[in-house]
Amino acid sequence: MKQVLLFFFFLLVIVSFANAQVGRIKGKITMENGTPVGGATVTIKPLNRNAIADEKGSYEFTAIPYGKYTLEISSIEIVFKRLEVNVTKDENIFNVLAKANENKTL
Repeated sequence: MKQVLLFFFFLLVIVSFANAQVGRIKGKITMENGTPVGGATVTIKPLNRNAIADEKGSYEFTAIPYGKYTLEISSIEIVFKRLEVNVTKDENIFNVLAKANENKTL
């Protein structure tokens, strides 16, 4: 009896993981003039997962559970930006148009 219960417990766990709906977030960060913003940090709140945009301004996150999140984009080159997003499918593309930071200091 104990083995049967244990079997059904593990079966339930496996089915739960199989039904977990996760997607991918990706996009490109560009300036208003079309120049890519490489090196920008993209953070998913409240998951606190980070990605760094490559030299083409592209970023990507995988295995993001379906739901609503806030993307925070920051770099010394651009004005800090927040973007409300909703992950609802396997691939979610959120391109970001950034404004140049006129007050940057080196």
